[in-house]
Amino acid sequence: MPMTPLQAISQKARALNVPISAHIDTTYRCNFICEHCILPSQFGGTELSTVEVVKVLEDLAALGTLFLTLSGGEVFLRKDLDDILAAADRLRFCTKLYTHGNFIDEARVAMLLARHVSEVQISFYSIDPCVHEKITRVPGSHAKSLHAIDLLVAAGVRVVLACPVTRYNFGSTKELTDFAKSRKIPIKISPQIQPTYSGELHTLSVATPSCELPNVYLEPWNESTLYALAKAPAAKFDDSANCGAARSTVYINPIGDVQGCALMGGLSAGNVRQRPLADIWRSSDVLKQIREIARKDREDCKRCENAKYCSFCMANSWQVTKTLLSPTASMCEQSNAKRLAVEEHKRRLPIFAAMADDPVGRQRGENGEGDGTEPEPDL
Repeated sequence: MPMTPLQAISQKARALNVPISAHIDTTYRCNFICEHCILPSQFGGTELSTVEVVKVLEDLAALGTLFLTLSGGEVFLRKDLDDILAAADRLRFCTKLYTHGNFIDEARVAMLLARHVSEVQISFYSIDPCVHEKITRVPGSHAKSLHAIDLLVAAGVRVVLACPVTRYNFGSTKELTDFAKSRKIPIKISPQIQPTYSGELHTLSVATPSCELPNVYLEPWNESTLYALAKAPAAKFDDSANCGAARSTVYINPIGDVQGCALMGGLSAGNVRQRPLADIWRSSDVLKQIREIARKDREDCKRCENAKYCSFCMANSWQVTKTLLSPTASMCEQSNAKRLAVEEHKRRLPIFAAMADDPVGRQRGENGEGDGTEPEPDL
């Protein structure tokens, strides 16, 4: 199939090392206490000031950034968020916010509209308040997130739900998907729980049990991915990049450290308080090292029967092994579960195998259509 315009832009950006997508965590502060949270448990330093954040935005615009994600922690704990959004609007970014939504009221919805925020992604873990709050560990948080969703939808703000699947909610994704469909809201569901930015592994204790992973991937929210995986060719180990990290994406943490992506904690390329962002992006040895890594360098993956099902992540490798090329146990569990899910779906529904070979069925899977979920743009 021909590439979408976004895929074409992304491919060009990777070739030219243009950071068309930037992610800034404006704070690591959050009032939730989620066990799966990837923020470091210990973090020092002073957050970038309003002036410093605006300077970063201006530097990103000069580098060619189009897509901006502002997150945290909880982004609404920044009292200067309106000033930051005003600068992003002035610089004509396509801006997303990641939030749990508990601080969103009518006034903040009006602010988001005035600043032309393109999307608000809300972490929402279950329709059941008890399950949701077992994860957030904050009483009343479910009702507040639900209220935020209703306010945003009513105002015409694009809302996306984000749900990491843990041992607490792995049995409730169908109800959550049905809820999203009823509100005509896209939803992103992922059973891939990551270590913290600083490489702490305690988050993995709440991951979905490996024996349940194939069943999770068999649920309706993942139908289009199963089609795509069934039809996908064998994995290629060539000169192409593993992802857009340090090529078309850049991450800046709350104190100004620059990384190839958000999950590469501790692999700092420099700090915007000490060097201009453009200099870091173009000259950092760390970023150059990441850019030099290609799919062909993953020697441990080449003989794996699950290779075509694997979403290899250099950042996850870095978090666990402090190298960028070693598959982790979590990656291998996930890819094996996907393979088993595809095989089981074929067994249950013979028509599935036929549709996977059909051009219409193939197109449906590649477009991510038909299940109420939304694939993450490959930037």
